[in-house]
Amino acid sequence: MAMEGMLRLGGLTFLSVQEYANRVSLSQYNEYRILCVGESTTALGGEYAYPRQLEKILNSEQNKVKFSVINKGIPSITTDYIASRLEKYLDDYKPHLVVAMIGVNDTPNLLLDEYRTNSFLKGLRTYKFFKWLWSYVLNPSSKELQNDPQFKKELKELEQKVKQKPTIQDYVRLALHYKAADQWQKERQAILKIIERVPNNCEAWGYLGENYRRVGQYAEAVEAFRKMVQLSPEVTTIDETKLLAYAYLAECYKLWGHLKEAEQVYFEVINYYPKHPGAYGCLGDLYIEQGRYEEAQTVLEQQLHFNAKAILCYGKLAHCYRRNGKYAAAERVLEYGIKFNPKTAVLYAELGTTLVENKKYKEAEPVLKKALELNQENYQGTDIDINRSLLTSYEGQGKWEEARELKKAFEAHQENYNLKTKENYDKIRHILSRRKIPSVAVQYPLRDIKPLKEMLFPGANVIVVDNKKTFEEAIAKENYDAYFTDRFAGDFGHCTPKGNHLLASNVAEVILKKIPGLAKNIQK
Repeated sequence: MAMEGMLRLGGLTFLSVQEYANRVSLSQYNEYRILCVGESTTALGGEYAYPRQLEKILNSEQNKVKFSVINKGIPSITTDYIASRLEKYLDDYKPHLVVAMIGVNDTPNLLLDEYRTNSFLKGLRTYKFFKWLWSYVLNPSSKELQNDPQFKKELKELEQKVKQKPTIQDYVRLALHYKAADQWQKERQAILKIIERVPNNCEAWGYLGENYRRVGQYAEAVEAFRKMVQLSPEVTTIDETKLLAYAYLAECYKLWGHLKEAEQVYFEVINYYPKHPGAYGCLGDLYIEQGRYEEAQTVLEQQLHFNAKAILCYGKLAHCYRRNGKYAAAERVLEYGIKFNPKTAVLYAELGTTLVENKKYKEAEPVLKKALELNQENYQGTDIDINRSLLTSYEGQGKWEEARELKKAFEAHQENYNLKTKENYDKIRHILSRRKIPSVAVQYPLRDIKPLKEMLFPGANVIVVDNKKTFEEAIAKENYDAYFTDRFAGDFGHCTPKGNHLLASNVAEVILKKIPGLAKNIQK
């Protein structure tokens, strides 16, 4: 992604980090702002998210420079979205350094679609409206739309119409146009005009909350979504606006780092709708993020009682059982999940991996082979993890020939990288180089650094963070569950607070040692 030295891309000469360091006088400003971009692996965790822990580590290890770390991780997004929004982030936050851990959502994975939709929201009729609104933000072609002559003409005519004789309908249209043009301040003013005319419209308050949430103003977003909850009709069925309001309210609290308040929101939902198919699972996720495994176990068991088809819930519950030392129970719940979901590769993969960890190598082999059979066309992500477990199974049984052949086959696939990710890394690098902003590219835990370096054009000047060895050593001393809450990407998952701390420590070490000028200033 970013370069520490001078590289060429499409005839463009990139400015080195050294030149950037000369431009920024740390002794004068005494503050160093770091922008972290990424997906759920960056966004989630509240106070335990890796960007938050990174800020604490950087400030605790030295006192020469005040570090401020901005977390712009957003769950479920792709690198298309990150690349399209980067310049706006740079304008808004004016960072001295950008840290990126990106690309996992660019690769099709049997688990990702399940993670991309909040189970809390599934089945909500009004969710479609907000999903449609949100699509304006996620659309990477919004910049093209802003430059479209026809769009500009429509927007100008609409502004004139509203100025002369405003109506609620025209304000709604105007707000949507501003949203499409990525003019969130003007969009907000249009929404406020709607609320001024219809102050008891719950959807309008929800639209306002979505506007605040999108730009990271979580306190204001919470207030708007609370208003949406108050104005929504009482819950009678699952297709109710109030449940949508609760879902976004809880999410805002989580992104804001107010986990106790998010917990209370989930309890409110359960109180209103005790058989809601997703609220228990979301509450379980919240507990797992905080290491509250006994409580997570209880609510996840309730989730499965109401919805035996909640595939990911089985893996999370097995994780809780293992963290509580109930290894036999972990095996049983995964077997139970397979019984209700016999065509789901991830459950076979979870069970096979659990058996391997319990040194039941012979029992694990057919289970892992079944996982591969169900997922045979996907050599990205999850297949890597299945093959690793199968390799351990072969070695544990003394099947050395099978182990050698398997290792050759899946290692060849591991060296590949997603072309879409590379394309967007190039876009990001171009933007940062033009702005003379250095950056650090972070490889995901347990993944090999080679594909990332290849995407960045390998060389001594590429600043990267390799998380493979440190995580492998940590897991060898303890276990996988100490550092990850799931296996959503196959070979790794979302980090526990301990996992995020290790990740943050690795990033901090690179920042303090390898950013020229910064390191020199700190050492004075």
